[in-house]
Amino acid sequence: MKAEDKPKYLSELKTLFSSLDKEKLLGDPDNEQETQRLNRISAILRNFSSDIGEEIERRKTDFQKWCRAGKRQEHSKNVLNDLLQYIHTKIEEMDVYKIEPDKTYESDNGKLFDLKTSVWPLGDFYYLNFIKRFYKGKNGKVSKIKIAIIVTIAVVLGAITYGAVKNRPHFDYEMLGKVYEARDNNVPTVIDGWFTSKIRNISEERRYLEYIHYILWRDQSLGRSWIYGYGVGDVYEVNGGERRLVELPILFEPNEVKTLALDVDIPISDKEPYLALTEREGEGVFTWPKNEINILLEDSRGNIFDESGKLLSQEVTDTWWVLPNNKNFKSKIIADTDLYSKIVVWKIRRFLHILN
Repeated sequence: MKAEDKPKYLSELKTLFSSLDKEKLLGDPDNEQETQRLNRISAILRNFSSDIGEEIERRKTDFQKWCRAGKRQEHSKNVLNDLLQYIHTKIEEMDVYKIEPDKTYESDNGKLFDLKTSVWPLGDFYYLNFIKRFYKGKNGKVSKIKIAIIVTIAVVLGAITYGAVKNRPHFDYEMLGKVYEARDNNVPTVIDGWFTSKIRNISEERRYLEYIHYILWRDQSLGRSWIYGYGVGDVYEVNGGERRLVELPILFEPNEVKTLALDVDIPISDKEPYLALTEREGEGVFTWPKNEINILLEDSRGNIFDESGKLLSQEVTDTWWVLPNNKNFKSKIIADTDLYSKIVVWKIRRFLHILN
């Protein structure tokens, strides 16, 4: 509702309300003239506030239901009185409520434009009075609890942002090839894996590649894995046709690129990850593995990221492994809450890392 339209609507409301005939409504809840007046009152107040209009409709329907039943006349009368008192209260509230007039500005071509409709973010705040409504309760006083919540959220997000910026990974990773096969056709067995990758330090400073891990995802979006190995076997630096055995950590000069070959032994003792590795997609001779073992890189600051450069959380992955240890209902609820709070923090840090 616009400020300039309020006086005429308010005048119409008061006229309609004063002309309502309570006895006619009690005698016939579907009286056409009285129902039209109630509908018009509801429409105007809905334009002022959708919640008020919906509440009037609910109360009117409730009154009509009881009155049509005709068994409890006194209750029907009380319901109608409540409806009329509610309408009267909302009309008075609308009367004293101050609606700020629309602000218009003159553009370069001399035409006026409305700030609310021209700049939608400002329009949303203008219409909703967001800050005012959030910080103040019905009594108009500032809510200390809400301020404390906002401050807490700001501090947490600030800390997460600072950590993501300060400790963001500094390596760009490109997988050149991977080959792995099982020594036996059943568990327990060992997977012999060979991985070749090109790694570049994307920082302007010297950086260390601290550790290299391997993983078989169970649900990558939630950080859950079938297999997670903390470290690999032999690491070779490849230079043309030459291979040189190197030890971790590996120093990278600014913007330096190294090609590394990894020789990995992956023990498998459970049947589920073994079946996940043997599962294939496609038809006939054109098939490929549905699930693959991936390589993870960890820098000297403890950041771990996958082959696509996305930041991971070892804490989340580890928490998934210990989750089944919680047996009773209370411990399961606490463990689930802890796990998913860590997932939320991890997702925020990864999003900030992508922005950086």
